[in-house]
Amino acid sequence: MTEQEFYINIGYLANPIRETNIEAEMHPRRQVSFITEYASWTNNFPLPTNTSAKPYYVWLPETDKYGLELRVYFISNENMPQSLYNILEPRKIQNRPGYEKWKRRISTNNNVIPLLKTGFILGTIQDINRIKVLIPALFINNFDEGYKL
Repeated sequence: MTEQEFYINIGYLANPIRETNIEAEMHPRRQVSFITEYASWTNNFPLPTNTSAKPYYVWLPETDKYGLELRVYFISNENMPQSLYNILEPRKIQNRPGYEKWKRRISTNNNVIPLLKTGFILGTIQDINRIKVLIPALFINNFDEGYKL
């Protein structure tokens, strides 16, 4: 993915009509490092205080989970950029129970972390102003292009 495509995707996901929702699930042994990483990625934006509910869920120690699972859910339309479609998992319409509202999902941490570094946060409330201020001037037109899709 080119940098231009990346910022088109950021604009697309930043549009409130996408209702972009970011969640983190993890085993307790991963929580301490996640707290530090999240602070670094989001310029110290506070994590939700409740760790037993979405969007920030820490599993019980005996749960058969081993690491950090980041997910992005969003509503798409027929204008989704191809570069964004290429990182969806699954590529078809996602069907996780309780998530029927969001038809698309990004499931790879390496594709979610860059969103957190560009102003997105855990949860369903994404602040366009927080995101847009982090877009380099060179790519603001790409961001705007994605936002309008």
